[in-house]
Amino acid sequence: MLTLGISRRDYERLPTDTKLKAISMLEGIKTELRRRGFSLRFLGHNGRWENLTPPVFVAFPEVYYERLIEGSRLVRLRPREEMLEQISELYRLVKQTTQLEDRDLEYWFKKI
Repeated sequence: MLTLGISRRDYERLPTDTKLKAISMLEGIKTELRRRGFSLRFLGHNGRWENLTPPVFVAFPEVYYERLIEGSRLVRLRPREEMLEQISELYRLVKQTTQLEDRDLEYWFKKI
């Protein structure tokens, strides 16, 4: 079963500080991906690196990137694990915050 990524709507509901953290984390990931020779086309995105934003990146599930990077011969094992860890941190940040907001909404709906 392929899990879904995070929708743009869910991403836009995130707090501003979380969005800023996601932007800075993605910049580091993009730098590392470019340095290791990955192209946007290989990653399934169109356009330019500057246009790859967090909502576009996290729209694909984390498993998608794991499979692509693990299957690539462009990167040795150690740097590959570091890149995957960075991507996991980004997804944890975004998912954790969306789950917290969902719990808050459920709480307030029960109060009404």
